[in-house]
Amino acid sequence: SEYLIGVAQDLQDYFLKSMDTPLLLSKGEESGDCCIRLTTKDLSPELAEGLTKPRGYRLIVEPERITVCGFDERGVGQGCYYIEDLMNLREGPFLQEQDTLREPIFSPRMIHSGWGLDAYPDDYLNAMAHHGFDAALLFVGTHQYQSDVIDRTPKGYQDFNYLIDRAAKYGIDVYAYSYIHSPKHPADPDAEAYYDSTYGALFRACPGFKGVTLVGESVEFPSKDPHTT
Repeated sequence: SEYLIGVAQDLQDYFLKSMDTPLLLSKGEESGDCCIRLTTKDLSPELAEGLTKPRGYRLIVEPERITVCGFDERGVGQGCYYIEDLMNLREGPFLQEQDTLREPIFSPRMIHSGWGLDAYPDDYLNAMAHHGFDAALLFVGTHQYQSDVIDRTPKGYQDFNYLIDRAAKYGIDVYAYSYIHSPKHPADPDAEAYYDSTYGALFRACPGFKGVTLVGESVEFPSKDPHTT
């Protein structure tokens, strides 16, 4: 896939720039010795024993071969980033012989952009992936959605679908952090139709969003609790 090729190119770039070691990329099921083989549970089930979670991977380091077998393709990515971490610590292109199984403790692991509010350039998405994050938060909307104001954040226009597509190239999902105006109590007779015109419109226009995050101080659904607003 485009994603897995990108992972391999990222590792190739790391070896060339950080380890002064050029590597040739080769696509195919079979690889010879003296190689780093990237594969998945689906392609190599015989290597996937113990892999139970998405983004998990098995790293096998032998004298003539390194193998990264991911539970899925994103697991392969995390395995490659782990190789980079180990070599950074070693300060050279060397690994100890090992058979290591690693899986994420939880998912999603999401953050706002540290580059700038709702700003996710490619290099920052790549850095997020290398640090183990698998989801980006994007502030979405200020008032009721209409067809001409989809792709609106509190800071202005942004092409949501373009961000979703770019983030996927780095194994990152995008969640909508709702700032959508919420004047209707969910029990109101017209609430379903109203929210279909806001949240429904958003997800119809941007079906690639992984989900929505509702934070009380941002959404402020009306409450029938006399002790709160």
